Amino acid sequence: MFSLSNMGACDLPSTWRSLVDNWQSTAECQTDAIKQREVKIQAIKRMHSESQTDGRSEPTLGKSMPKQHEKPSMFAFLNRITPIVIKELQQNSQSLAFRHLHQRKRQQYFEQLNLLGCHEDAHEYAALCIAACTLRGTELAVSYGAAQHLDWCHHPAKLAIFRWKEPSLRPKIFDMDSCVSCISYNDRKSILTCGMCTGEVLSWDGEEQLQETPEIRSENT
Repeated sequence: MFSLSNMGACDLPSTWRSLVDNWQSTAECQTDAIKQREVKIQAIKRMHSESQTDGRSEPTLGKSMPKQHEKPSMFAFLNRITPIVIKELQQNSQSLAFRHLHQRKRQQYFEQLNLLGCHEDAHEYAALCIAACTLRGTELAVSYGAAQHLDWCHHPAKLAIFRWKEPSLRPKIFDMDSCVSCISYNDRKSILTCGMCTGEVLSWDGEEQLQETPEIRSENT
């Protein structure tokens, strides 16, 4: 059925190039053509405008401009009001109502009369509560006690009586049941009255009694 036979070689022309040439095709670009467009700038425009003020006219030589205050009515008013103003100012200068408003330069001098030393028993107390002096200035009453009171006062206090004429002498010291809130001397009689923080009022009558053990009269207020 099959037989062997030798056949001569033959050349077959290639068709690949021709196929490739047929496949090549030119295609256009998908982007739009480049366009140039001019856009206006957004800068602020500045415009120069003329001034709305009137130009100054140069005054002509030989003609003076009339002043506004040089009017007959103004002169009449000043002539009428000037004597009245001068009269009122003179009355005010002679009045005593404005005496405290005048500033007068006065040099004030302070003179130290005496230096009264604190008693050693008063060092344990917080502060000097109150002081009072007689009308003649012969005695000085000083009370020592607590500086603050948060509740009912139960602090023991001291009352010292100093003599101005004899500052070297030791002061008279009196023990108090509570702190002294106020001290007052009588203007006519030698009576010393002390108001206590507890509401009690103590009164001493007479200088002789004050030097010795005082007689105390108490009143609850």
